[in-house]
Amino acid sequence: MAEPCIHDLHPATCSVCNGAEKRAAEDESGRGPWFTARYDGLCAGCGDEISPGDTIRSESGHGGWLCEVCGRG
Repeated sequence: MAEPCIHDLHPATCSVCNGAEKRAAEDESGRGPWFTARYDGLCAGCGDEISPGDTIRSESGHGGWLCEVCGRG
């Protein structure tokens, strides 16, 4: 029998630990969930700068990050 996860649930039934929460946050385009940037970078969509504190999401098609404007489009 599996040990409980950090959320005190069986790992297979915990939506965080089994990845269901992350998959649900991805939309039909395959883009990842929104989060706050911690580092400087460039948007894979428009090339604008991304700064710590900006809201971004992953862009699986290019393996980069999208700014808030490009991530919604």
